[in-house]
Amino acid sequence: MSALLLAALALFCADARAAEEPTDAVLIRPPETRSRIQGLTWISKGLSYLREPGEKPGEAPLKIRLQGRFERKNWLLSAPRQRIELMSTGQFDIVVPVRSEITKVTFVAVSPLGEIQTEVVLVRSHEGAWRKNAPEKERKPGARRLTLSAGLGWTYLAYREDPGNIRLSEVALTPKFVAAYPLLPGKIDLGANIFFNVVSLTHSPSTINSVRFLGVNGRFGFTLPARWAGATWKLLTGWYLWTMRTEGRAYGVDLLSGPQLFLSAAKFPKEGRGWFGYLKYAPIGDIREGISLSHRELAIGGGVQLLSKPNRWGWAITLDLTDARYESELQGNSLVLNTATLGVQASLL
Repeated sequence: MSALLLAALALFCADARAAEEPTDAVLIRPPETRSRIQGLTWISKGLSYLREPGEKPGEAPLKIRLQGRFERKNWLLSAPRQRIELMSTGQFDIVVPVRSEITKVTFVAVSPLGEIQTEVVLVRSHEGAWRKNAPEKERKPGARRLTLSAGLGWTYLAYREDPGNIRLSEVALTPKFVAAYPLLPGKIDLGANIFFNVVSLTHSPSTINSVRFLGVNGRFGFTLPARWAGATWKLLTGWYLWTMRTEGRAYGVDLLSGPQLFLSAAKFPKEGRGWFGYLKYAPIGDIREGISLSHRELAIGGGVQLLSKPNRWGWAITLDLTDARYESELQGNSLVLNTATLGVQASLL
């Protein structure tokens, strides 16, 4: 009797541990307002890679089992290169190959009268799962993913310049574009972004012309071995270009540039909202005068995903704060610029 109780307890603990094990990927359906197959529901949302007994990560192409139910009488359901066999309950399961961090799978349903419905689902691997488990040949340069995102923010800026006693406050609309490319996934990354104040919504005093700013960043760096707060940390360096324009060039400076040091952190859990943040220090100067550590821009910013479940667009709300200070011996002026930008951001790739 005691042996049976111990066996039952061991089985219960094993099941509990299995339930707590993190999955490798999630299944993402299109919104209900977009194309969905009527009568098709999904049983499996959290997915794990399939492996043969004794098979180690990275030894074979990845596969994942999808389980669902299709409840339309006499309709046929198929997936790429395979017809799906339905049980009497309408339940089914199929195995699909996973060849990238985000894999699209198209399902087609056909009625007895020839009506066709389609649905495209995404199998999205969790952070690090694809990199850890995929064969090396599928992680070759051609298989790496370039990521692009775009944002739009409302920027409040306060600008001071002397001599001239210029004091300006302004609210502007600021688009921002960000690109990242893993040169060596999990080790070395390339990145770039560009932002500019495209429209001045209001400024004060009205006797001073409004101002436009343009910034361009190029960076490369390394993933740090630390996992503080469960996040991925990166240290990057590169070059920063910064310029401002006013009508008639009534005040301000032209092109400033300099090196930058950039520390970033990001965490995208399997459940709950992901977040990201950064710190930047960039000495800036006119190339005719050289660069001084006292002439610099400091920036801090980050974002939080708006949705707690994975989403194709990865919508996030963002906040960026900057403090820039510069003094020109050639032009004989000095300036201080403080900005705060609240915006939204979405993934394009």
